[in-house]
This record gives sequence, C-alpha cells and structure tokens, in this order.
Amino acid sequence: MSKDDIYRSQFRLPYSLYEELKEEADRNHRSLNAEVVDRLAKSLGYVNLAKDDEDAPDMDDDALEAIKKLDEAVNTYLKARDHRNRLMHGVIKKKEK
Repeated sequence: MSKDDIYRSQFRLPYSLYEELKEEADRNHRSLNAEVVDRLAKSLGYVNLAKDDEDAPDMDDDALEAIKKLDEAVNTYLKARDHRNRLMHGVIKKKEK
C-alpha cells in the first residue's frame, strides 16, 4: 500500500471504547490503528485489504462466511478467557446472588 493510498483522519470516540480497542490491539499484538483498520475492513466485508491485488486469493461466499464465523468464535473465546482470568486474579468481583 503506497503513501497515496492512505487517508489520514482523526476520530473522537468514547474513552471506554478506546480502552477496549487498545486492550484488543495489545492482545492481537498490533497497533491501535491496525486494530481499528482491521475491524472496519471486516465490518465492510473485506478479508484482505489487498483484495484488489492480482495476487490476493479468490474466496467464495461460503469460505468468507466460515472465516467470519471462526473469527467470531475466537473473539468470543478470548473475551471469555480474559474475563475468567480477571475473575481469578480478583480484578473484578463475582456478582452476588
């Protein structure tokens, strides 16, 4: 991706959303910018930002849907694991019945 292919912008978002995105970026070992770009691209149906590139693999709708479901399952698992870890380390308290 060349410098001319990049649109530079600035957004305002709630601090709690920023914190959650930052945690996810850290968990995924990438920058906050890369996390936001990846999530926006996925929400618009991009699998690969180089999808217009001749070298990018063609994927049928079933494969794309399977990848999306797998990505959702992995994210659900990671959130549950992190929640469990925070419970175990006393970062958050269990709800009283």
